[in-house]
Amino acid sequence: MKRLFSIAYLSLLILLTVALPGCDSKGETADFEMGGKKLSYEGEKDGEFIHGKGILYLGSKKVYEGEFVDGLIEGQGTLYFNGKVRYEGQFKDNLVFGKGIIYNSAGKIMFEGTITENSGETYKGKGTLYNELEEPVFLGDITVNGDRIEFSNRGKILYPTGAVFYNGELKDGMPSGKGTYYDPEGKILQEN
Repeated sequence: MKRLFSIAYLSLLILLTVALPGCDSKGETADFEMGGKKLSYEGEKDGEFIHGKGILYLGSKKVYEGEFVDGLIEGQGTLYFNGKVRYEGQFKDNLVFGKGIIYNSAGKIMFEGTITENSGETYKGKGTLYNELEEPVFLGDITVNGDRIEFSNRGKILYPTGAVFYNGELKDGMPSGKGTYYDPEGKILQEN
């Protein structure tokens, strides 16, 4: 799995902690430069801060559409990368945080759940992981650090239908220790 947010990409979003010049009312736009890249904002403003609904562009590509509060990305929104939706859901303090859906680079659902911690480099969440066919494969706590997914020491491995195959202790995302195996109809096959 590729890193969802690079430091450079997050830097663009952090820029929103300050007021953007040239944006004086609802529906107004502002153009500015950061790191040699042209950024544009289109949307609502309250006083000196971006506030309400708006869209942030990098050049001609949309990078964020959603809610802003006092200059910060806060509330519901959609994050884009290379023109594709990468995340839909809640944001807090310019970071993905709360309930949402993460999409892979092909636009398929990769994770659906709640992100409980986000440092900009590493995030933790509780929810469902999906494979490349958008079939659910795991339900539980995960930590994503760069390209690496770390599973909690307990969780559920799922059938492609979403039914539980295994519920119990895990090591590196695989059954290990105490747990219960189920058939697709939910009948217990084996308990350890």
